[in-house]
Amino acid sequence: MNYAKLLLFGEYTVLYGGDCIELPYKRYSGVLTLEEPAEGEEQMARWSNRQLLEFYHHLLKTVNTKAYSLSFDIEQMATDMSRGLWFKSDIPGQSGFGSSGALVATIVNRYGINVLAESTENLQRIFAALENNFHGNSSGMDPLVSFLCVPVAKIKNELHVANLQQQLTDEIKLFLVQAKQENNTRALIQTFKKRMEDPGFKRSYSEDLVPLTNRIISSILDSDNTDWFKYLKELSQQQKAFYSDIIPENLQGMMDSDLFHLKLLGSGGGYMLGFTRDYKETVNFFNTANIPLIRIRHSDLIVD
Repeated sequence: MNYAKLLLFGEYTVLYGGDCIELPYKRYSGVLTLEEPAEGEEQMARWSNRQLLEFYHHLLKTVNTKAYSLSFDIEQMATDMSRGLWFKSDIPGQSGFGSSGALVATIVNRYGINVLAESTENLQRIFAALENNFHGNSSGMDPLVSFLCVPVAKIKNELHVANLQQQLTDEIKLFLVQAKQENNTRALIQTFKKRMEDPGFKRSYSEDLVPLTNRIISSILDSDNTDWFKYLKELSQQQKAFYSDIIPENLQGMMDSDLFHLKLLGSGGGYMLGFTRDYKETVNFFNTANIPLIRIRHSDLIVD
């Protein structure tokens, strides 16, 4: 079984040399299985088996190019697919919770040979090459976090296991707001890459949002530093500016709030991630706006 993930900070910026930090989210998970689907799961199982077949061909092509050192038990995977292998998962697709990352992690778990002999950096590169099948441009962080089942920070292209226990306390509540975007992750990434072709936009992005995101990540990794929360309003406002074609208009109007702070979750196709010190009033605000809010419980997060 592999868990979903929360990209705490670093969406999109990580694809352009910025830092990021993400952690496993135990509320959702998935597992490869040969068991017969229960009533109501048949369609999902057939779709999943077809998806695995497409991924199998991608894997064959990638392995044959010797893009990385990891070997796979290709024959066993082919046999299992012929027997109806499918990914049984409750991770919502196109949601920002890393459903494709968890799938890639389970495949490597089940069919990778001598996986534990690989360095963390090699694993990230392997996972990026594999997940490219779904996104076209993957950092490899989602499957890495799902595979290792620990929080991971990428700082100046170096990977570190992160301890967030002293920073993500009950004083700060995390929550989700549904973005209701119809575009999938690949489409959203392609939209953003198109914007980055504008030299002015790219320069402002590199000089403003990337350093701010890096500063927040550096702060949250310092157990003696409590400054990271105070940067969230500025982050929210900058994301509203740089991701204006990704964030729904009804949520953009809420990104100047002092009561709570919103940011993208992953590519932004499913949910926005929120932070607040006053959860009760935040709930009242969203209830008044008739927008569902989902509490993220600390017990569902792996923080160290």
